[in-house]
Amino acid sequence: PVVGAAWADGLEQRPDGLWPQWDADVLADALSDVAEREFAEEWEAISAPTLLIRGERGSIPGDQISRMLRARPETRLETIANAGHDVHLEQPVAWLKALREFLDP
Repeated sequence: PVVGAAWADGLEQRPDGLWPQWDADVLADALSDVAEREFAEEWEAISAPTLLIRGERGSIPGDQISRMLRARPETRLETIANAGHDVHLEQPVAWLKALREFLDP
């Protein structure tokens, strides 16, 4: 329900129904790279302390998470229970707790 409400907030009422407030072609273009590759080189180039948060039912495959952690073993992984891709919407308290503990150990 929370995720649906967040997406519904991006719709506008028109005389002929609900329409997205975003341009579908722009959104598809922005997301196409993410669907086509993992950005491993960019990930490996990060030198700052990193918190990787994933939802228990998230959309990033487990083998991809494993590769990310092997490439940067100092990365801290937090898996948030009862959450999918939109962890910050589905489990905001747990998400904030993990973020606060990372930023202020």
